[in-house]
Amino acid sequence: MLGYSQLTNTQYWLRENPQKHLAPDIFAVTFRAPTPEQKGVSREVMEIEVCEYDDHATTDIAGHIRAKLKDKVYNQHTFLLCYTHRKQETRLIDVIEGLKGIKTSVREIWLLYHLHNGPKGNFGIARVYLRDADLNTTNLLYQGNYLELMKIPQREMVHVSKGLTKDVQFNPLGVAYVPLPRIKKKK
Repeated sequence: MLGYSQLTNTQYWLRENPQKHLAPDIFAVTFRAPTPEQKGVSREVMEIEVCEYDDHATTDIAGHIRAKLKDKVYNQHTFLLCYTHRKQETRLIDVIEGLKGIKTSVREIWLLYHLHNGPKGNFGIARVYLRDADLNTTNLLYQGNYLELMKIPQREMVHVSKGLTKDVQFNPLGVAYVPLPRIKKKK
């Protein structure tokens, strides 16, 4: 979400699904100032389902994602995040082409991958599927570094206003640091 926040210029708070056996895995929450016809601040919740693609996988990434989504129904606004541990180069166009025509209820599919060249902590996120859209004109891609993103101050707590104000207000509680995923090592 740190990388996605750089694309959308929006801050998100994460909450793990307390019901571990149900989808989605994670809820990402952000707050929006009201439109003129609204009375107070509104909350936007993104549902995120996560899958991992290990280095020893026997299918390609698109095939792995298709298998993950096969015969499953998600909320129509759910994002699928595929966290890839593969050390080989992955061509995003191959994944995009491999997902064309997929029948799924998820809204978007994203890849999170490590960039093995350059400084430690380099990563990329890319949208490889967007339901009912041409990805050639709506593709999003962000490359960054975990260690640098962790230095960006994150607002910790939303000020309770009971929805009566026209602004999103925050209590200053200092800087929050988010533990980030580690690269899996070969056994």
